[in-house]
Amino acid sequence: MSGCDDSGTNPVPSITPSSSPSLQEFNIGPAGGTVEYRSTVENVTLTLDIPPAAVSADTVISIDHAQNFPAASGLVNGAVFEFGPADLVFDVPVELRITYA
Repeated sequence: MSGCDDSGTNPVPSITPSSSPSLQEFNIGPAGGTVEYRSTVENVTLTLDIPPAAVSADTVISIDHAQNFPAASGLVNGAVFEFGPADLVFDVPVELRITYA
């Protein structure tokens, strides 16, 4: 799990011990913040901008490479991701950007 700086809006990612070395977790509070996940498999960066009031309490958001997904042509190798928690519903819209380098 990770912490925030004094403003509470800039989460600092850390690798969490698990069976997946690519799992990263971020702590986001009601003030919002930006989550940046840098893939350990491909040169892909996910940026999730979470505005204030998107969550009502401190929430751990996880991002990992998907382990089980249907085979489909056109999928970029290493660019299928899982977000958690699975039951999270944001109270206001968030923005996800995917950057391939």
